[in-house]
Amino acid sequence: MGTDSPTDPILTLLITREMIREPAAEMLGTMILILVGTGVNCQFALSADADISPASKGSYLGFNIAWGCGL
Repeated sequence: MGTDSPTDPILTLLITREMIREPAAEMLGTMILILVGTGVNCQFALSADADISPASKGSYLGFNIAWGCGL
């Protein structure tokens, strides 16, 4: 009678899912942004090295546009 904790496992699952949904979505969105951003950084840095790529495939403008598209 004096407990506030739900005893039904389905109710506990529903409450836990509602508490985790928003932080999990934020984490997934941030992970995608970081993956796109690090990919852009790698492409920009590696294409600037003449030993790896004979022709430059990235510019400062392209770097910023790719980050903007990722956001």
